[in-house]
Amino acid sequence: MEDLLEDEDEDFDKDDKDSERKGFINKLYAIQDVCISVQNALDEVASYGERIKNSFNWTVPFLSWLAIVALGVATIIIYFIPLRYIVLAWAIGISQVAIALNEPKLSPLVKCSHLTHPEPEGAEK
Repeated sequence: MEDLLEDEDEDFDKDDKDSERKGFINKLYAIQDVCISVQNALDEVASYGERIKNSFNWTVPFLSWLAIVALGVATIIIYFIPLRYIVLAWAIGISQVAIALNEPKLSPLVKCSHLTHPEPEGAEK
């Protein structure tokens, strides 16, 4: 009878060691996956940093000129047109795009009337 109990204990110990080994291997795979994802994220950050550095080093002159012109135009626009108006125009454009995506069969005249729709009428005040 004691031999049977000892055999069962040995089988239980073997199963326990196998499960510990599998658990350890799974943890190693999880750590490896995390390391790979961190490495990929750092690679992307380094890539963007190198692109910005190369833009200021004039490695690709056309792109450097394009960036300077774009920043100059943006500076002039913000100087003459207040930022509040630019944000307002952007918000109206976004709302018009949302209306067009939600209700694609509307005519342009109806879409323009949606701009004044939130304004309360005289009786609603």
